[in-house]
Amino acid sequence: MQTVAQEIGEIARVRKEPEEMIVAEALKVGMAKLWKETIIDQYLQGKMSRKEAANLVGEHLIIFAEKTQKAVLEDVHWGLNYA
Repeated sequence: MQTVAQEIGEIARVRKEPEEMIVAEALKVGMAKLWKETIIDQYLQGKMSRKEAANLVGEHLIIFAEKTQKAVLEDVHWGLNYA
């Protein structure tokens, strides 16, 4: 298994970009993911309206989160009652 530094070096080599650019892009991509997850968590916990969450991350992600939450809750219900 490669270290993060080795992965950065390999990506930089393949993309022919400086390692600093790879790190900056990784931070940007990671922050975008964390931002979306935070907004969705806030919505699913009832701390943010659906409309506000959809405006921030997009309707498609809210629909996916709702469907995922419903499926998980159905699985938990089944497990608690029938397993």
